[in-house]
Amino acid sequence: MYSHDFGSLEQPVRCVVRRAEDWAALWTAMRRNVHVSPPAPPPPVDFGARMVLLAGMGTRPTAGYGIAITGVRRTGAGVVVQVVQSTTGGCEVGMAETEPIHAVSIPRADAPVQFVENVRYGSHCEPP
Repeated sequence: MYSHDFGSLEQPVRCVVRRAEDWAALWTAMRRNVHVSPPAPPPPVDFGARMVLLAGMGTRPTAGYGIAITGVRRTGAGVVVQVVQSTTGGCEVGMAETEPIHAVSIPRADAPVQFVENVRYGSHCEPP
């Protein structure tokens, strides 16, 4: 649904969005450092049937970081969301601060949502 390296969310976040108003507010916060006129509207979501899951890493010192929601499964206790945070492990990367984010839309569930974290370290790169 949406993934970006410059998500404008300075603190790590895991959230579930079940209302259009909350999605619009979160979209505005995620895009506050994107200077495009007119501002892009949030991706449409039918909140009667769907909800949004968002994972953000917060501010990172370079471009060598990423985050992805890699799986969602329903259990008897609710919804389990797999989140993978990654880093390149020593490769040359851009020196700009980033705020990686990933949002997905899934069928609506009013049950509790649990985010399960995994970290993936990339292999070391050869010197240029």
